[in-house]
Amino acid sequence: MEHSDSGISAAAILEPNPSSSSETVAVFQPYPSKDAWLFFCAAFTVEALVWGLPLSYGVFQQYYGTHGTFNSNRNNIAIVGALALGALYFNAPFVMGACKQFPFHRRRMTVLGLLLLISSLIAASFTTAVWQLILAQGLLYAIGGTFLYIPTLILLDECLTLFLGITSAGTGVGGVVIPPVMSWALLKYGMNTALRIWAVSINSKVVFTGPLLPFIKPRIPVSSNLGITWSREIDFGFLRHPIFWFMQTGNVVQGAGYLIPTIFLPDFACSIGLSTLTASFTLSLLNASSVIGQIIFGRLSGKYNVTNVIIVSTLGSAASVFLLWGFSTSIYLLYAFSIAYGFFAGGLSSCWISGLHSATSLMCDPLQAASEYLETAKEQLELVKVQYQSAEATYEKAKSLYKAIESSQSRYEQFDKVSNLCESCAAIQIATTFRRQSTSKPHRRKVGDLFHAIENQSSCIFCKFLIDAFQIGSEDQAERLHAHLTPRDTSVYFAQDREDKAWYTKAGIDTNLPACPFVWLQTGPPTATGEPHICISFVPSLENGQGSVNANKSLYPRQRSALEAFNGSLNYDILKFWLEKCHTIHGAECQLNNTLSTLPLDIYLIDVQTRRLIRRNHDDRFVALSYVWGKGTSTSYQRTSNQTLPASIPQTMEDAITFTKRIGERYLWIDQLCIDQMNNEEKHQQIDIMDQIFASADLTIINLDGQDADWGLPGVSRPLLQTQQPTVRLRAGQLMATYIYSIWDNNGNSIWDSRGWTLQERLLSRRCIMFAKSSISMICRTEFFHDSVPMDSEGKGVRTWLGDDYFREDGSGINLDEEEWDFKNFDALVSVFTSRELTFQSDALNACQGSLNRMSHKTGYAFCFGLPIRDFLRALIWKPHHEHVLTRRNEFPSWSWLGWSSRIEYSYWVGDMAGYLNEDSDELSYQQSPPSKRRRTQPPDPNSLQPDSANVISYPDEGSLLLQIDSTVVKFKLRLMRKHGDLHRNLKPNSQQSNRAVGDHWTLLGSDGHVLRDVAGEHPRFELTDAFFRLKPEYSEILAKQNNEAELIFIEQWPRIRDSAASNKWLYNMVSALLVIRNPDGTAWRLASVLLKSEDWQAKSSQREVLSLV
Repeated sequence: MEHSDSGISAAAILEPNPSSSSETVAVFQPYPSKDAWLFFCAAFTVEALVWGLPLSYGVFQQYYGTHGTFNSNRNNIAIVGALALGALYFNAPFVMGACKQFPFHRRRMTVLGLLLLISSLIAASFTTAVWQLILAQGLLYAIGGTFLYIPTLILLDECLTLFLGITSAGTGVGGVVIPPVMSWALLKYGMNTALRIWAVSINSKVVFTGPLLPFIKPRIPVSSNLGITWSREIDFGFLRHPIFWFMQTGNVVQGAGYLIPTIFLPDFACSIGLSTLTASFTLSLLNASSVIGQIIFGRLSGKYNVTNVIIVSTLGSAASVFLLWGFSTSIYLLYAFSIAYGFFAGGLSSCWISGLHSATSLMCDPLQAASEYLETAKEQLELVKVQYQSAEATYEKAKSLYKAIESSQSRYEQFDKVSNLCESCAAIQIATTFRRQSTSKPHRRKVGDLFHAIENQSSCIFCKFLIDAFQIGSEDQAERLHAHLTPRDTSVYFAQDREDKAWYTKAGIDTNLPACPFVWLQTGPPTATGEPHICISFVPSLENGQGSVNANKSLYPRQRSALEAFNGSLNYDILKFWLEKCHTIHGAECQLNNTLSTLPLDIYLIDVQTRRLIRRNHDDRFVALSYVWGKGTSTSYQRTSNQTLPASIPQTMEDAITFTKRIGERYLWIDQLCIDQMNNEEKHQQIDIMDQIFASADLTIINLDGQDADWGLPGVSRPLLQTQQPTVRLRAGQLMATYIYSIWDNNGNSIWDSRGWTLQERLLSRRCIMFAKSSISMICRTEFFHDSVPMDSEGKGVRTWLGDDYFREDGSGINLDEEEWDFKNFDALVSVFTSRELTFQSDALNACQGSLNRMSHKTGYAFCFGLPIRDFLRALIWKPHHEHVLTRRNEFPSWSWLGWSSRIEYSYWVGDMAGYLNEDSDELSYQQSPPSKRRRTQPPDPNSLQPDSANVISYPDEGSLLLQIDSTVVKFKLRLMRKHGDLHRNLKPNSQQSNRAVGDHWTLLGSDGHVLRDVAGEHPRFELTDAFFRLKPEYSEILAKQNNEAELIFIEQWPRIRDSAASNKWLYNMVSALLVIRNPDGTAWRLASVLLKSEDWQAKSSQREVLSLV
């Protein structure tokens, strides 16, 4: 196939004819022609790709040494990189001699080198031993690289001397780009896949280098017709000169030392606690600074004595190694070393040309030099002839082109950006789409079709924007459009928010600024769109007269930096801004409590600089880590005598150390490392002060989505997902797509939120930074920060706080610092905590002890097995959540919610009681519950009702579960109404009850044998039901063995209760009781709680006794 630009066939490259006198291969015009620029691009790419990979070998060495396959022989892994670089240099003279002797085969050599490079990387991907890796990625790669690079360099020297210096910078560019790319590829795909991808698609050998080979060609034909002798004998007389050997010895010694940091720098960075991504960045920094060094030292060597310039380079290199690398214990010194060493040592190569010219002038015979000068002048004369002919042809083409431009001037004047849109996209009124509609129904405008966008994305910028925006909706950034969509589902819409709320509301944020113009990207019919997550923000152009004004008055999603969007890394600047604002502006509310600050806190902390454990001094500020340990993580750490951390710790802990360093903190607390896991006494002592630990921490790191301790922190060792923000600039303005991580979609559903231990860690902390898969946020006691909101760097006075749309299942609405006792606050703590999982059920009390301690400290209410002693009777009437049934925990008493697993709550009227008990009963309107068919009930006189309650005789002693209550006991007949999973029939359309029974439904029978009705039910609104309580089937068997009969003990009588202030529905004269089962030893255990009418209770014969509940 002919190449359309150069007119050179592949056969012309592979089959040159040295005997032909009409050779027309590889003729191009001199600088600044198109051919010259294409040659430069091809040579630059070859330079970057051939040298970039060996110079980045430190990334491979760090990976090979820590990932399985080559661990057993890791000492020999460094040979691979050293051999690749050394062989590239060693092979160069031989290939260069071959190119001089056989000029017709130079372009064939580049093709051979390209094939060898592909083969070496593919072969390396299949290796299983270090010696195989040495042969493939070391020796074979160097041979292929030499055959590709040396002919390119020779042709460049003959044709484009002006570009020689710039082209050499390709090595530095390759050294900057390749380390982070390969580090990411190795971690994500593994060695085998990463090497194959590099061979076939990235290193390109097919995408970049292959198509560029036709442009690597000599400026004039390789033909005897021009009278130029291309093949000459090589004069080896230079070997007799001492100057050559002095220069060569210096090059060898310098080369041997220069390569050491490029091979071992990533390993060294990881050894001092830096992440793999940061380690690869040090290598990129070194290579980047070498580019600058090459440019500066190249200019200096041409202006000053080259010997002096080399001395400066040598001294600078040595000083950077001894003073910076030798004392590097932090990332900042290592960065300084990378910059200094890359600048001084990398710049030395630019002095070679000047040094070579200086040495040559001393070695060459004057007559021989004059002869070579005349030979060169002859070649230049031939080039001038070719240039003149080319210029004449170019002039004629320019004349015809000028006439064409002049004739179509009017058409070009009308050209604007709309010409980059397809016909359907050009017809869209973008500004109108973002304008608020006056109708109550949210506006929804079709803006395209996914199939149409796929076909036109190469020519239409808006179609490409729609495809890119659609794809950020999937975590792996690779949504497959044709795999799951039918034509009816591929319509693309811009839809306004259904509740007319701001975009930041979805992220759980409220703020004092209005939202920018925005819509949600949706696909498919309206009934199937689901909750949108992709926000399309709009900045009107200045032509509309609104661009700058709206941007200053509205809150737009933060546009991430290029590095954040590319690799999902953390923006530490914004994190430091949040912390600084909280420390300096928020005041006492976010500072350490005065009482807590005076308490002794005897704990160990990790010094992240030295990786040793130290005892905390009173004023030491520290960071705490909250994470999920996970079932698969079984290692327990015992404190060593020298207090050093283990060599290998879980990735989340390692990332926490890295993060703590980066934000400028010194000390870190991690439970598994700072508490001796083999010392049970110390473990219990530390659990008792867990509230003090997290309350005293300056910051708590929360790993929301981490499945276990090895998961790592997003943005540190693993990338944040869905960080890309496609943009398009149209005539109407600029559109940007941003994935909004919805806190409501993940409201209590993250992996971290599912664990019981983590709740108190959040509630006790003053400020928390939360790492989710797609976002980072921070909450303190004053403000809520989110990485989708820009920093208030322009002084707009932006404040953000946590949205309060409804009850937050993650527990963030619980306030442990409330100084007045609030039963609803206690209820929320119990409900959220019991909805979470515990690996060991015996940890139930320990996992919430810190929260109870804080609540007790603030309110003065002491707790007995999780129940407040001063409000004990009301706290006894907990019940299972309406979607759960309970299972017994034998380690704790049955009368406490700690004695049962699964979610537990209190009826809404129990927690809301403080809001209505003091209201004037004369103003209450009695709402009668539906009458029984057996008798008609009359409204009681509220003023005649006097509360009655049981009496607690004694609370459990230490080590005991026994609770003694003096109360009345009544026996009730029971009936099983429906079994677990049975259909619940005859429900009203607006009923709050489930259509299927959750657990076995039991009811009470009255004295006359009729079924009693629960007039309150178990939902927020009072609703008549035939089920008083629900049980797991295994507990129903116990009642069946008692002939469906059980004892109820009286707890408290309620003169009146109300479901909510909104409905204002009241019930009067109600009784709370506990259903108990007798043990053979006379004690009893609690099975359920019930609420029934006082008249139904009093209709039964009762007896008073002191019950011992366990």
